[in-house]
Amino acid sequence: MIRLLLPALLLPAHAGQVIELRPGQAGAIQSVIDAIPDDPKTPVEIRLAPGTYREKIHVPPRKAPIHLTGASAETTVITWTDAASTLDAKGQPLGTFRSATLTVESANFTAENLAIENRFGSGSQALALRVSGDRATFRKVKLTGWQDTLLVEKSRQYFEDCAISGHVDFIFGGSTAWFERCTITCRGDGYITAASTPESSAHGLIFHRCRILAEKEAKKVFLGRPWQNRAATVFLSCELPAVILPAGWHNWNDPARESAARYGEHRSSGPGANPASRVAWSHQLTDAEAGKLDPRGVFADWSP
Repeated sequence: MIRLLLPALLLPAHAGQVIELRPGQAGAIQSVIDAIPDDPKTPVEIRLAPGTYREKIHVPPRKAPIHLTGASAETTVITWTDAASTLDAKGQPLGTFRSATLTVESANFTAENLAIENRFGSGSQALALRVSGDRATFRKVKLTGWQDTLLVEKSRQYFEDCAISGHVDFIFGGSTAWFERCTITCRGDGYITAASTPESSAHGLIFHRCRILAEKEAKKVFLGRPWQNRAATVFLSCELPAVILPAGWHNWNDPARESAARYGEHRSSGPGANPASRVAWSHQLTDAEAGKLDPRGVFADWSP
């Protein structure tokens, strides 16, 4: 296994390497990614030393499997400040999708032990992470933003022991995405999720044994609202704070979405767990229904 340190960054990256980076060189992570060949078989590992990496990163389609790892989410931070309203080189607004600090479009991407943040603040959509690559895995990753922190755009993703914070639609998109033991922090009033699950997908956003927290600015929070009619979101054995409104779910001011949305809970706990008060168009899963939901079954031929 070949190791490349920072002075060798200008050399082409080849599959099978372990590439070690330290903060301080502008565009270092992107330079390494650009040099990785299109190869669906042999992985490349990028190890980030502790520190802050001020960089906007794009992993394009067809790259070799990339494993991006840091020392810990507390010490290894990738940060940027673009918002949907930020102007590009042609003077046009970036829009929501292009605002992400990290965009992942290639399959078999893995990130762990690091933080990804968008420090733009409130007032506009500003993504920390946009991921559309299939079979993407995130472990012990901290995602910080305000509105639209995490876009799971399509395909399949798995998040384990991650920390995700925001206040409006801050986990959203059309993917089949599983969140295992994640800590989700509501930074203000709003909606945790905004799924846009396609009708052809049996599953959307699934939260299992997650803990929902609320900062003092958060007083009224919904579990979710449907970005598209067939939005699918389920909370399984999750701990909910008192700021979760008894109704639980919002119809995005469109009653027609109530008959199409696929919203459910099973054995929620904490002061925000109010199954009897939830909107009539959501569903409290039985033990048997919940028992059928696990990553192996949801992801079919992929075991993260």
